[in-house]
Amino acid sequence: MPYLVHTTAWVLCLISPKGMNIAVLVFAIHSS
Repeated sequence: MPYLVHTTAWVLCLISPKGMNIAVLVFAIHSS
């Protein structure tokens, strides 16, 4: 579920600033 993955990445982004990079990468991978 792309939405679930994106939401999880977004939550991680909020929890940790460093998680933002991972969230961007995950979103980019699922968007391609």
